[in-house]
Amino acid sequence: MKNILLCTPSFHGYEKILIKFLKMKGYNVDFFDFSKEKYREARKIKNPFLKLWNNIYLKNKNQNLKNKFQSKIMNEDLLRLDKKYEYIIKIGLFFLDESTLKILRSKGKYLILHHWDVICDEYKKRFEKEKKYFNKISSYSKVDSERYNVNYLPNFYFKNLESNKKNQNDVFVLHLTLEENIF
Repeated sequence: MKNILLCTPSFHGYEKILIKFLKMKGYNVDFFDFSKEKYREARKIKNPFLKLWNNIYLKNKNQNLKNKFQSKIMNEDLLRLDKKYEYIIKIGLFFLDESTLKILRSKGKYLILHHWDVICDEYKKRFEKEKKYFNKISSYSKVDSERYNVNYLPNFYFKNLESNKKNQNDVFVLHLTLEENIF
């Protein structure tokens, strides 16, 4: 059985549907939730010296100590995963420290990145730095797809009969053919 690591924040239960779908296709799926409270704790540090250090010394280097603290905790958890993965799928507009990306690269044969939000100019450098670690990249934005030379993949929608009885459409755009390509 092939292993997949799904790396994304929890997003309104979509991750559960994706995991269920991938399991139905015969994959063993591990979920790495980047939105866990323990990862966000580093972002909440209130320290005037940290802010001063970031603003004066690290801003020109495109670094941030809060990012470093956060990635240290994530990296420890990723290193505890004792599997190798055929696929690592990262979904969402959040950027990882280079040390975290290197760990993911070492654990996976084929890395896939999908951005489900617009890559604004503020994030352009971070995106360019991150994209070299992935084998396949897609964006829901047609403009971003052309601008960054990545695949276009519209966002997906799952019909939920219990909570959305008025909607008559059933649209599912996330096309997963894992034997050839994931997206």
